[in-house]
Amino acid sequence: MNKLLFLLAAILLPGFGLRAQLLLVQGTVKDAGTGRGIPNAHVDAQLADTYTDENGRFELELAADLTDIRLTIFHPDYEQLQKTVTVKEFEVIDLGDILLKPADADEEDTRLELGTITLEDLESQEESSQEVSGLLTASRDLFVSTAAYTFGSARFRIRGYDSENTTISLNGVPVNRLENGRPYWSAWGGLNDVTRNRHTQVGLAPMGYSFNGIGGATTIDTRALSQRKQLRVSYSSSNRSYRNRLMATWSSGPLKNGWAVSVSGSRRWAQEGYVEGTFYDAWSYFLSIDKKFGESQRLNLTVLGAPIRRGRSTAAIAELYQLTGTHYYNSYWGFQNGKKRNSRVSTIHQPIAILRHDWNFGKNGLLTTAVSFQTGRNGSTALDWYDARDPRPNYYRYLPSFLDDGPMKELVTQAWINDQTVQQLDWDELYQVNYESYEEIENANGTGETVAGRRSKYILEERRYDSKELNFQSLFQMPFGKRLDVSAALGYRMYQGDNYKLVNDLLGGEFYVDINRFAERDFPDNPDAAQNDLNNPNRILKVGDRFGYDYNPNIHKAYSWAQLVYHLPRIDFSLGAQVSNTRFWREGDMKSGLFPDNSFGKSEVQSFLNYGVKGGLLLKINNRNYLSAYGAYLTRAPFFRNAYLSPRTRDQIVEGLSSEEITSGELNYIYRAPALKFRATGFYTKFRNGTRVMSFFNDEEIASDIGDETISLGFVNFALTKIGKRHMGAEIAVEWHPTSFLELDAVAAIGQYIYDTRPTATIVTDNNPSVFVKDRTIYLQNYYLPGMPQSAYTLGLRYNSKKYWFATFNLNYFDGVWLDVNPNRRTEEAVSTLRPGSDAWKAILGQDRGEPAVTLDFFGGKSFKFGDYFIYLNLGVSNILDNQDFITGGYEQLRFDFASQDPGRFPNRYYFYYGRTYFLNISFRM
Repeated sequence: MNKLLFLLAAILLPGFGLRAQLLLVQGTVKDAGTGRGIPNAHVDAQLADTYTDENGRFELELAADLTDIRLTIFHPDYEQLQKTVTVKEFEVIDLGDILLKPADADEEDTRLELGTITLEDLESQEESSQEVSGLLTASRDLFVSTAAYTFGSARFRIRGYDSENTTISLNGVPVNRLENGRPYWSAWGGLNDVTRNRHTQVGLAPMGYSFNGIGGATTIDTRALSQRKQLRVSYSSSNRSYRNRLMATWSSGPLKNGWAVSVSGSRRWAQEGYVEGTFYDAWSYFLSIDKKFGESQRLNLTVLGAPIRRGRSTAAIAELYQLTGTHYYNSYWGFQNGKKRNSRVSTIHQPIAILRHDWNFGKNGLLTTAVSFQTGRNGSTALDWYDARDPRPNYYRYLPSFLDDGPMKELVTQAWINDQTVQQLDWDELYQVNYESYEEIENANGTGETVAGRRSKYILEERRYDSKELNFQSLFQMPFGKRLDVSAALGYRMYQGDNYKLVNDLLGGEFYVDINRFAERDFPDNPDAAQNDLNNPNRILKVGDRFGYDYNPNIHKAYSWAQLVYHLPRIDFSLGAQVSNTRFWREGDMKSGLFPDNSFGKSEVQSFLNYGVKGGLLLKINNRNYLSAYGAYLTRAPFFRNAYLSPRTRDQIVEGLSSEEITSGELNYIYRAPALKFRATGFYTKFRNGTRVMSFFNDEEIASDIGDETISLGFVNFALTKIGKRHMGAEIAVEWHPTSFLELDAVAAIGQYIYDTRPTATIVTDNNPSVFVKDRTIYLQNYYLPGMPQSAYTLGLRYNSKKYWFATFNLNYFDGVWLDVNPNRRTEEAVSTLRPGSDAWKAILGQDRGEPAVTLDFFGGKSFKFGDYFIYLNLGVSNILDNQDFITGGYEQLRFDFASQDPGRFPNRYYFYYGRTYFLNISFRM
C-alpha cells in the first residue's frame, strides 16, 4: 500500500511545482431572444471544459501554446454552438456575450418517443433483461444519442448492461430503487418539458456529482431556476402505446426577490394501443419553486408524479402467432358484454417530493444537500381461480399441438383460426360460473360460524408492490488551486416495501376464501397447511381484502464516496473510492400454515459492507486527439428480491448469499475537428458471484434430488448463485459535415455478452418446506445474455435547411438477439439419457436467436417564428419498411418435461418489433 501511495505521489505531486504559462478564456453565454444569461451550459474547449454559473458566465484555463481554440457550447434547451477562436493575445481572452438560439425541443421529444422502450414494453418482459433508454441516455455524444434515439426501440442496451449499473439522480438525490437497483422510470413519465436539463456520461470517466456505476450516470435538474422562461403547449399523435398526448408547461424564469416557479402537466391516452386489447390512461404533474438567498444560497422544492393505468400485453409461442395471423397476439384480453376487457391492468402512482439546498462558498466551492420522499402504489391485476379450469386461452392443453393428429386436432385448429372468442378470454363464462357457484364455509374467519353464498371460482386479484422511500445526500465540490478538483458525498437511504395481493373483483361472486389450494391438495391430512394466514383462518374475502401473501421488504443503505481529478496541461489523472453498508430484512404480516415458524414477523437482518475503487487518465495529445483509459473494481450487495428463496411465503435466505464483484476497464480514442468527429471505445467487464431468483407456475414434474420425489403444480422458485458474466466489445461513432447543411453519421456497437461461469441452483416451492434441489450445477458458461441486440449499426443522413426545416434518415442493422435460457435444461439431469451430439441433445442444450434485421427510420421537422411566438412541427416514422418479423427478445419457458425430454412441449415465447409507427408533434411556445 505504501508503495502505491509513493507511486501516486511521484506522478501527481511534481505537477504542483509546474507553473506553465496559462491562457484564460472567459465569456457569458446568453439567450439570443431575451439576453438573459444561461446557467449550466456546457462549454467544451477540447482540452478542458466547464459549466456556466447562474448568470451564464464561465472561465477556462488552457495551455498558452495553443494557436486556435475550438469551443463547443451545449445546453439541452438551445441549439449547440461551435466557435473557433484564434489566439492573438496571451493570458486573457474575453469572448464577451455568446448568444445561443433556443432549440427545437420537439425534435428531441419526437425522437425520444420513437426511440424509447415504453413502460408497456418494459413490464411485458422479464424485468431483469429490459431497459428504458431514451429519456435518460440521450446526450450530445453521437454514440449515446444514437443508442437512445435509433437503437432504443430494439431494446438495445449500451455495453449490454442492465440499468442497475447506471446511476440516476434527480435534483441531487439518487433514484435507483434499493430493492432491485433500477430507476423507477414511470415516476416522471410525460414530463419531457422539465426533464431536459440533464447531464449524461457513459462509462467510467469521473463525474463531479456522482461515483457512477460502470454504466455511467445521468443527473436531471428540474429546479425552477434551471428551466427556460416560457409558456409551451403541445399536442402529439402516435400509433404506439398511446394515441394522443397533451402537454403544457409554464416557467417564470427569475422573479423579483429571488423567486422562480415552474409548472408542467400532461395527459396521454389511447382506447387501444398498437397491440390489440391494450389501452393507456396517464396523467402527470410537476411543480418546482426556487428561492435565492443572496448570491450564495438557494432553496428548491420540487413535487412531481405520474398516475398511469394501462392494459398490458405478453409474449406468445410461434404456434399462436401462426394461428392468429399476427406477431402481436395478446392473450390477456377478452370480450365482456361485447366490449374488450384486459385482465392484466397496471395502476401506478408513486409521486416524489424533493427539497434541495445549494450553498456556494468561497470562490468556487459548492455544497448541495437534498432530501427526497417517494411513496404510492404499484399494482397489476391477474386472474386467480379455485377448483375450476384454467381460464387462460393460451394454456398449452387448449392448443392444437397438445392433441394427437386426427379430426379433433383439425377442429381445434380451425376454431383457433376463425373464432376470436376461442383466441381470447371468455369473461362472460367466468361470471356465469361464479353465478352458479354456491358453497357453505364452516368455521369462517376462525369464529366457528358458517358462511354461505356464491363463492367465486374466478376472481381478479391485484398484485401490489407499494413502497415508501426516503433519501438523503450531501455533495461537496471544490477546486483546490488550479489543478485539483475534489468531490465527495455522504448519503443515507431507507426503503420500506409493502408487497401483497388483494381481491380486485369477485366477478359476480359474493366472496372468496383465503386458502392455499395447492397445499390443500398436497397435505389433505393437515388442515392448517392450507391456511395462508393462521392468524385469520378460513378468512372470507371481499373486494379490497388482502390475501395469499403480505410482507414488507426493509432496506437501509449508508454510503460515502470521494473523488479527485488532477489536471496537467496534457494529462488528467483521476482517482475515486466509495464505501457503503447495506442492511435488509423481511417482515411478514401473515403466518403461513406451511411455514408457521419463519413467515410471520421480523426476520434476521442481513448486512453487507461494500467498497469500490476506480481511476484513470486522460491524455490530451493536442486540441484534436485524445486518449483515455479508466478502470474500476466494485462490490455490490445482493438486491432484496434476489436474496430470499420465496419471500412471498417465508424468510429463507439463499444459501451462501454474498456480494457481487465487478471489474471493468475501458480505452477511448477521440478525434475532434471542425468537419469530422470520431470516437472509438473498447471495453471489458466481468461480473462475479451474482445471484438471481426466478419464480414460475409449474404444472409438470421437475426432477428432484430427494429420492424419487418430483416437483409439480405450483409456484416454483429457482435460485441461481455464483453467476458470472462477461461483457466485452467496441463502440465506434463517426460524424462528418461535408457542408454546413449536410451531416453524415455512422455508428457501430459490436459486443459479446455471455455467461462465463457454471452457477449452482437451489429449487424450492411456495407449497412445500422441502429443498427439492440443492447445489445443482447449471452449465451456463458461454451462453449469450438475452433480450437485446449484441451488435447494432446505423448509417445516418441529415439535411438542415436555412429555411428552418430538417430531415434525417437512418438505415439500421441489428444482430445477435438471443433468447433467455431455462437453466434447468442446462443440467446433467436434462440430457442424462441422450447421446451427446444427437438432435435431441442439441435441441435441449441449444440457444435460440432471432434473425438479423434491417429497419429504416425517418425524422424531420420545421419551425415557424411570428415575432416572439414559435410553432414547431415534427414527424418521426419508425420502421418505414414495416419489418414485423424482427424478434427483439423472448425466453424459453421455465417448465420442462423431463419425462419426454421434448423442449417442444413448452415452446419458446417471442417478442416482435412493432411494424411501421409514427409520432407527430406540434407545439406552440412564447
